[in-house]
Amino acid sequence: MISARTEASWDDAIRASHDLVPAGERRQTLIGVPAISVNGHAGQFGPIISEIATGGRAGLLWDAFRMFATEEAFFEIKRVTDRAVPQTF
Repeated sequence: MISARTEASWDDAIRASHDLVPAGERRQTLIGVPAISVNGHAGQFGPIISEIATGGRAGLLWDAFRMFATEEAFFEIKRVTDRAVPQTF
């Protein structure tokens, strides 16, 4: 059985869906999935969350994302992680 991530039959459909996401005036290239466009604004990668938000918390999360996603001056936000970093020698 071939896993979906290695199944080439989806490649064209995924590329076509990325072409439909507005890139805004900067004409940036989408770098990953999920890419979400809010009301025709430039597509944003994410949000990436570690658990499913529900109720009022879900609404607050969406409102915050929508605010960033529709602000023309906004480009990117990242969070410093508190997860352990593997040691390399």
